[in-house]
Amino acid sequence: SANPSSYVELTFNAVAGQKYHFWMRGRADSNVYTNDSVFVQFSNAVTSTGTPIYRPGTTSAAEYNLEDCSSCGIAGWGWQDNGWGSGVMGAAIYFDTTGPQTLRLQQREDGLSIDQIILSPAASSFLNASPGALKNDIKIYAATQGSMAGSVPTAPPPPATAPLPSPWQHADIGSVGVAGSANYDGSTAIFTVKGAGADVWGTQDALHFVYQSLTGDGSIVARVASVSNTAAWVKAGVMIRDTLDANSAQAMMLVSYSKGLAFQRRTAAGGLSTSTSGALSGAPYYVRLDRSGSTISAFQSSDGVNWTLVGIDTFSMTATVYVGIGVSSHSTAATATATFDNITATAGSEG
Repeated sequence: SANPSSYVELTFNAVAGQKYHFWMRGRADSNVYTNDSVFVQFSNAVTSTGTPIYRPGTTSAAEYNLEDCSSCGIAGWGWQDNGWGSGVMGAAIYFDTTGPQTLRLQQREDGLSIDQIILSPAASSFLNASPGALKNDIKIYAATQGSMAGSVPTAPPPPATAPLPSPWQHADIGSVGVAGSANYDGSTAIFTVKGAGADVWGTQDALHFVYQSLTGDGSIVARVASVSNTAAWVKAGVMIRDTLDANSAQAMMLVSYSKGLAFQRRTAAGGLSTSTSGALSGAPYYVRLDRSGSTISAFQSSDGVNWTLVGIDTFSMTATVYVGIGVSSHSTAATATATFDNITATAGSEG
């Protein structure tokens, strides 16, 4: 059900784009197969291609069956995943957002007891192997991100959103429809930016912008590490803007979800946008903008060392501009999420 009357929820942390395998240790009352299953949902879950799946509030769910083949039999506690069939592995779980997630267990049949859940990442030994026996299991693991006592979930509170390091600021630009956000993980130096908005194009922009000011010549560089599949033309990249107005002159070297890289710009306030195509690739990819006088040059790189010029144009901008990273979802109904690292804003010519 999209709105079940009976369910349990837990919170945990996950990394966007990481491959996880779901395992759960359960026990069916009286060892009867009519007591052996639940539906499992995850906030922000996506397929390997980025399509939303298994989300609370929808009727899509991963199905857990302790006895996952006819007449296999069940006995006591056992480890099982979301696959169906003897020895058949369940589909991997991915997330489009790094940070706190919600796991919902929705009642399917009466009588299933649950005491442990493992989401095993790619580097773990449980990505392709069960954590324990299917029948009469005695293997129990130490909790790492929370625990469940009976049917009452207990988990550590999600971490507080870290403030952006000085001098970075962030704001929605234009009519975005849904408010955006930005946070910074100091341990990994990753910026996570969520932004809505119909587009960065035409005579008006709509996006979430993380920025600082720059006077004179300079450069903004970043690696776009991931881009969520909110739309094919989700745009995430580095930007230089004259003002924070929606119709400002601006240059953006972007990575889209599935339309490749592009140097898109509006050379004067209120003017029409133009575009020069870059690599037919997606994230992760490095992007860079250099400003020298009234000229802005856009570059791309697969490794952050060897750069390829995508385009150059002349802009009508004041001496002090705003440089940073931006995300637009290509929708006023939902945000898109992008992660960035290796960000450098530099004053002076990059040559």
